[in-house]
Amino acid sequence: MNIIVTKSTSIHYDSTPSDSATTTRANINLCIIRLMMRHLAERGFSREEVKRMEDRIAADLGATIKFPR
Repeated sequence: MNIIVTKSTSIHYDSTPSDSATTTRANINLCIIRLMMRHLAERGFSREEVKRMEDRIAADLGATIKFPR
């Protein structure tokens, strides 16, 4: 599966049969969470703290995608 995020507004999803449904859901959930985290950064949270939170959430969810930083 390949998920490409460009400018945090477009999500391109290409599913392959080798990926499990659980990983797919975790990746999609992380994309949605990342959009919410961006709002925290706009409201005064430091970008570094938001990145740390995203990394912890990704590990907890079992997400496998990488975002451009």
